[in-house]
Amino acid sequence: RLAVGADLSLPARGAYFALEYMYQSDGARDPSGYLSRATSLPPDALGFLGRHYLGGTAGIDVTPLLRGQALVIWNAEDSSGVGMVSLVYSIADEADAVLGALVGWGSSSPSGPQAFELRSEYGSAPAAIFCESRFFF
Repeated sequence: RLAVGADLSLPARGAYFALEYMYQSDGARDPSGYLSRATSLPPDALGFLGRHYLGGTAGIDVTPLLRGQALVIWNAEDSSGVGMVSLVYSIADEADAVLGALVGWGSSSPSGPQAFELRSEYGSAPAAIFCESRFFF
């Protein structure tokens, strides 16, 4: 595996930007190999199925207690990806409440007898809204 990235922090409103490229030599070369890779991964392995990825993230303080964040992961081989936006509210020095949405794009899998064929890594991912609580110690 190889990862190369750059980030930039700006003092104005806690703005943060990052961009990263990741190469995974043991990833599948095309979507036809995604299912066999997914079923052969150990439970604690990174869940990336392909080989070439670009990722980006950005964040900014909306108020002193509320932060907006965005994240994109793009599979550069099959042009699928997943994006997330979230709001993080600081409820205490050691606790955050998070509300966000996640959406994937790309070629979706067929239905019927070929339902176990992936045409892209993220194309079949459902859109989701989530809430999360974080506690730090």
